[in-house]
Amino acid sequence: MKKSAIHLPHDEGAHDDPIEWWYWTAQGADSKGRSYAVMFALFKFGLLGLAEVYFTHWFVTDIEKKKFIPHFKVFWKGLEENGLRHHKLHAKENKDFLMTKERHGSFRLKTKQFDLRFIQSKPIMLVGGAGFVDLKTATTHYYTIPRLEVKGKILIKGKKLSFKGLGWTDHQWSPLNIKPEHAWTWFSFQLSDGTDLQCFDYGRTKRVRMATISMPNGRQKVYKDVRLTPFGIAWHSKKSGAKYPLEWKIEIPKAKIKLTCGPKLQNQEMIHGPFRYWEGPLWAHGEIGQTAVEGHGFLELNGVTSDKNIFQMLRSLMSRKKS
Repeated sequence: MKKSAIHLPHDEGAHDDPIEWWYWTAQGADSKGRSYAVMFALFKFGLLGLAEVYFTHWFVTDIEKKKFIPHFKVFWKGLEENGLRHHKLHAKENKDFLMTKERHGSFRLKTKQFDLRFIQSKPIMLVGGAGFVDLKTATTHYYTIPRLEVKGKILIKGKKLSFKGLGWTDHQWSPLNIKPEHAWTWFSFQLSDGTDLQCFDYGRTKRVRMATISMPNGRQKVYKDVRLTPFGIAWHSKKSGAKYPLEWKIEIPKAKIKLTCGPKLQNQEMIHGPFRYWEGPLWAHGEIGQTAVEGHGFLELNGVTSDKNIFQMLRSLMSRKKS
């Protein structure tokens, strides 16, 4: 058994590495059974070794109405992050968001679009087996809680709705900085038999693939033979010119896992200045051994090439805002 590189609760807070993020997702329904997905991330970015900038993005996706509106906020000042600096999971900005671990152990996320509590229902999962991954061109500390019960309120068209579902959270920090090698295809899945898994493909010339699985009983396994195969027609963003492969077949032979997945909504592109990526909820079905499973997940695609240069993309965004 690998020695853990993660020490909790000390590592719930911020670290000295230039790149760090706290990431949350949830999928569920309101009291009438209508489906929604929620995502929130707080990023810390070291700026040329001189300063640190925090920024967030989040969204609520109305899956039945096929509506998705992303929100972004950069905190040049005003972010209360002293809790993170003292190894605690606590950060807030008076008007925009709250991310905190409460005294009884649950987690609370609050923005203008939702107010949710995440209650841990499975053990923490150490990505790569120890919570430390060699990406060949960089390294990263990485852990997740793969299954949480989520309850609270979401705001849809100015109306607060009760929400209940399953959540996922990641925390990752790394000396990695933005470089051409940075390309990332990442999946999380919560399946009907109680299995939760995360898998990814990182890099362009030096590729790393890995799956970390939390079994129904909470035991964890790591696999390096992970086969990620896109199929179908990629979704073409008119804003950025990027073509995102959104339908995938996932095979982990030694775990006897075969999954097929696809987007619950195609237009989930996040654009923040020159940065763009696809982030959104998935449906999934397949087999683990002889057992049929279904469930849902999230996909993140970062580093997909575009048929527009940065100036064309910005011009397209400005023209759409005016219209």
